Amino acid sequence: MRLAEERKLAGEKRLAKPKRVAKAKTFKKSQEVAKARRDIKNIRGVHKVVLDAGHGGRDPGALGSNGLKEKDVVLDIAKRVKKILEARGGYDIRFTRDRDKYLSLEKRTVISNKHDAELFVSIHANANPSSRVRGLETYFLNFASNEQAMKVAARENRISLKRMKKARSEQEVILASLQLQNNRDESLKLANFVQDSMVYSMRKYSRIKDLGVKQALFYVLFGAEMPSVLVEVSYITNPEEAKRLKSSNYRESLAKGIASGVKKYFDSIHPEHKIAMRQ
Repeated sequence: MRLAEERKLAGEKRLAKPKRVAKAKTFKKSQEVAKARRDIKNIRGVHKVVLDAGHGGRDPGALGSNGLKEKDVVLDIAKRVKKILEARGGYDIRFTRDRDKYLSLEKRTVISNKHDAELFVSIHANANPSSRVRGLETYFLNFASNEQAMKVAARENRISLKRMKKARSEQEVILASLQLQNNRDESLKLANFVQDSMVYSMRKYSRIKDLGVKQALFYVLFGAEMPSVLVEVSYITNPEEAKRLKSSNYRESLAKGIASGVKKYFDSIHPEHKIAMRQ
């Protein structure tokens, strides 16, 4: 009986394998179509970017000791980034949400794909049980081994750290690796431009800590058909950074840094865009 069951399981695995390959081919084809559409838009000289203000509606995100809500801070910063980029010309900026509205993590990348965006930038404010933790960091989607990176991802994914660790071995993550192969290098490049520009933009403030570029499994980045990053603009749980996040000038500096990083990314891959922007 045991031998018969093993043979049955082996047969099911053999049947499942072609199905997985079929999924991979379908995914690859959709990636190629999406890239072709974005290339056409590049010729027109207009870059479409989707900005995702984290959380919203019934999900306030992280809370500051000063009553600040992450969902409000990041929406304001996203609107500032849009204003800065569109004022430069050559940009078409869309939002996943432009008001205090709840959106599932999955819906956000669906919106980005629907718009045939070239980039997806998700904006968040960080949090930590220790009020002393501070700094700016930018993430791209990849398998993380760093404990702190997994903690940040678990918080943003609204799941436990234990569940986050388990997710690394699940099928949804394995299938997501198809996306990683296509977008990882460009997402890393974008993350570096955004992080460096954001830190540089904040240089007038004291005690700004550059936490660098990191990788983690953020559900909000799953399924994106374009390079994508998640930006943590400061720790809302740190009293000094929470006070700064309440300031219009601080938010504007963060927005300028993110916008500058996006522009530098496009300049690096489309030299003709850089020339056009100078005219």
